[in-house]
Amino acid sequence: MAAIDGLAPFSWPGAGAILIEDGAGNSASGIFEGAFSFEATGRASSEARNRGRHLSIPVEVEGDDGDVSISLSGLLTSMKGINRVHPYEAMTFTQGAAAWVSVGRGNKKMFRLTVTALDPDSGATQQVRFSFCKLDSISCDFVGESGKATFEASITDRENYPTVT
Repeated sequence: MAAIDGLAPFSWPGAGAILIEDGAGNSASGIFEGAFSFEATGRASSEARNRGRHLSIPVEVEGDDGDVSISLSGLLTSMKGINRVHPYEAMTFTQGAAAWVSVGRGNKKMFRLTVTALDPDSGATQQVRFSFCKLDSISCDFVGESGKATFEASITDRENYPTVT
């Protein structure tokens, strides 16, 4: 597929692909129709002041890192990837993905998530990659609607900003 101009802002045409990867090269994918959004708070900052007063040239000081909040909700039209693992299994590290390896450290496993917007008219794509994701909540209805499973996930990415290409 042709790539969208790197200077163009990310746009979501309502359909895309999701790719979930672990730290050892395993992956699961699905074609997704629905709503995708994320919020990146970046690093917190505050103004350094003298006795509560603005300086003649303001001084802004960075503080704690932020996180990225991700929301996916819609229909999965295709649910199995190369490893024949459903996105639910990949995000929860269960069943076919029980032996998958975390991309982070600690006892809470994390995964990578890449969401690719698919432009049906031009065939162009644009991607948002989230590198250190942990699942907050997930809901799947395999009966779904019109023969497509419904899928809803809330995810936290432990980085300041995702990579958009």
